[in-house]
Amino acid sequence: MILKLRNRHRYTWIVLGLLLPAGFALGLACRPGPVLPNEELIREAPLYSEGQAVASAMDEDWNITLYRAPDGQAWLEAQFTKAAQRPVSTLYLAPQSGAVPARGKAIGPVGPRGIYRYPLDSLTASWPEYYLFFYDQVRHQAYSETQLTKSR
Repeated sequence: MILKLRNRHRYTWIVLGLLLPAGFALGLACRPGPVLPNEELIREAPLYSEGQAVASAMDEDWNITLYRAPDGQAWLEAQFTKAAQRPVSTLYLAPQSGAVPARGKAIGPVGPRGIYRYPLDSLTASWPEYYLFFYDQVRHQAYSETQLTKSR
């Protein structure tokens, strides 16, 4: 490289070394908020009053309980103790065994470890029996079907 090109190369790298970190810091400072669209965010369920456990089911990886409050409000509380083996799964509730997603009601996404609350409408909460199953969105197949046993 000749002297003129070496100097141009050096000055270009000095300018880039100053502008890139400044641009990165400005970009971080000007972020509008969450990066994901609203429908992909797990929404917090509204605050629930103390309710009575209506039905529940347990597995080694999760514990799911259906609650109903005296005012008629119902919700499903899921406690996942391990990360999901199939991370792109949806939790479904159905009134009968062997249901496919078309006949079940999508409750919400299966998240990582933690406690999740999913609100239920009054029609779903009034079913005589509850069958819970997970649906893998990638493989398009239902797995781990369980009946919620009613509390007495």
